[in-house]
Amino acid sequence: MGDGELDFFGISHFNLAFGQKGMKDKGYGEVSLRNKFFPTILFVFLTVLSFLIACRQLGDLDIWWHLAAGRWMWDNKSFISHDPFSFTFYGQTWTSITWGFELIMYLSYLLADSSFWMISIVHALFAAFSIGFAWFTFQELRANRSILGWFIGFVTFVIAIWFLQLRWNHRPEVMTYLFASAMFYFLVRAWKRASLGKQDRWIYLCLLIQLAWSNSHGLFAFGPFLIATFFVSDLVERRRIPSQFSVVFGLSLLVCLINPEGI
Repeated sequence: MGDGELDFFGISHFNLAFGQKGMKDKGYGEVSLRNKFFPTILFVFLTVLSFLIACRQLGDLDIWWHLAAGRWMWDNKSFISHDPFSFTFYGQTWTSITWGFELIMYLSYLLADSSFWMISIVHALFAAFSIGFAWFTFQELRANRSILGWFIGFVTFVIAIWFLQLRWNHRPEVMTYLFASAMFYFLVRAWKRASLGKQDRWIYLCLLIQLAWSNSHGLFAFGPFLIATFFVSDLVERRRIPSQFSVVFGLSLLVCLINPEGI
């Protein structure tokens, strides 16, 4: 059987399915199917584990304030600009940076027919996706792809999940974990391709992430800072202006102004 006879299926020999023949993994040389599927299995396990741990009953008292704020915005079809709830500060100016999170939580509550289980699921998805993007970043950064290396990385992630779950409360903070993890992945991906003289259009997703971040949690300023570290590193190492990193950094500062309050 010739090497090209099964190109229609993307493989050249039947015994490839049994890991007996290596396959070319772009940029990393010969990698067996076992080494390709092993990190995928670990990825699935880690994200499912994160979801199950984060899918918990509502326990943080702040969630009730967030739900009330989301309900007010949904009922009034307007953003909150003054405190409509408290007794001592009623009517005082109030800027809600977390309005995006509050609307998501309240709409999840409505979607579940005024039940709280959907809030727990959406919250758990945020936590699971944050770990998923972190694992993708780990894959981008790894040079040695041995089974032992994957296993060490897996154990490290399990330990990290154990500590992170202490902060996986039903608060806007969980969105910062997701946005920071996702943005770091796209920046690392673009950095690796820039080292090969290539551009990566996926880096511009950082702007959408920044837009959502700026309207969900107070730590949104960490986004431009993270982009700036890659911009400065690219400038020092490659001395290129403009670059994708400089463009994305400048635009991310402008994106921060797209919110109900503006500047």
